Amino acid sequence: MPVISPPHRQGLLAQLRNLIMVVLLGAGAIWFVCYRFGETTAEKADRLFAEGRFAELRNFSQKRLAAGEASPMLVGHYAVAEFTTNPKSNLQSLLSNIAAADERVIFRREALVRIGQIPSNNARAGEVLQQALLLENPLTQETKQVVQQLFRTSHSLAGADIDFTRLAELFPESVRRVKARELQFRASPGTEGAVLRRLKDGETLLLRLVGEATTVSGKKGRWVHAIDSGMESGWVFDAYLEKSS
Repeated sequence: MPVISPPHRQGLLAQLRNLIMVVLLGAGAIWFVCYRFGETTAEKADRLFAEGRFAELRNFSQKRLAAGEASPMLVGHYAVAEFTTNPKSNLQSLLSNIAAADERVIFRREALVRIGQIPSNNARAGEVLQQALLLENPLTQETKQVVQQLFRTSHSLAGADIDFTRLAELFPESVRRVKARELQFRASPGTEGAVLRRLKDGETLLLRLVGEATTVSGKKGRWVHAIDSGMESGWVFDAYLEKSS
C-alpha cells in the first residue's frame, strides 16, 4: 500500500484549502448579487429607509411610481421620503396620494409612524400630529396609539391646527388646571428655565411628559411638560396644578 509522504500530504491540504476558499468566495459573490440586484421593490425601499438614505428613497420610489408600480406601500415610502427631505412638502397632500392608491387607513397610519421615527422631522411634529388626528373619527385604538406616541414628546406643536378640546377628550387623565394666581410657564424644567409667560389661575393645560420628583421652594412636586389651549409648549411645576374635575 503506497504511503503518502508529508510533502504530498501538505500539497493535498493546500489544494483543499484553495478549493474551500473558491467555494466561499463564489457563495459570497452570489449572495451579494442576489442581495443588491435581486431585491424586490419593497425590500429595497425598506432597506433605504432603515439606512436613513431618504433622498435615495425618494428618487427610487418616484422612478418606480413613474414606471407604473402604484402600490400603496411605494406611495407611502415616497410620502415619507418627500416629507423628510423637503421642508415645504404638504403632508395632507402626500397622505391623500396614499389614500388614492388604497383608501385603507393602515397605509397612511404606517407612513405617519415612519415619519415620526425620523429625528429630523421633530420640528414638524405639530403637522404630523394634526394629520394623525384627522385619519379617523372616531379614532380606532391603533390610530390613538399613534397619536399618543406623537403627543407624549417635548417637540413643539406650535403652528399646527390642532383642536385642544379634542386632545383633552382623548387624554382626560392629562388635563390639569392652574391653582395659583400666577404660574411661570418655562422653556425648560427648573427654576433657571426662561419664562415664556405667566399662566393665570384656572387655565387648562395638557400634560405631555412628567419629570422626576423634586422640591421647589419647600413644595414637593415634578416638572412637567405641557401645552396650553393655544398649543404652546412649556414646563411647569405640578405642585401648583390640580386635576380637572
